[in-house]
Amino acid sequence: MAAPQFHENHILTETLAFNLLMGRRWPPAEQDLQEAETLCEELGLGDLLRRMPAGLHQMVGESGWQ
Repeated sequence: MAAPQFHENHILTETLAFNLLMGRRWPPAEQDLQEAETLCEELGLGDLLRRMPAGLHQMVGESGWQ
C-alpha cells in the first residue's frame, strides 16, 4: 500500500542499524540492536529484515539495500 509523504526521508549510505540507531552511541550495544530488531518486527518489517543477507548490518542507501 502506498501513502503520500509530505516530508523528506533521509537514508544514509550505511548499515540499516546505523540509520535506525542514529543519534545513539556507536558502535551500538547488543541491547540497542535487539531494540531495533524488535521495532522492525512491530512495524511489520520482519520478513524484509530476514530477507536481507546481513540483516541489520546490511548496507542501505537512497535506492534500497545494496
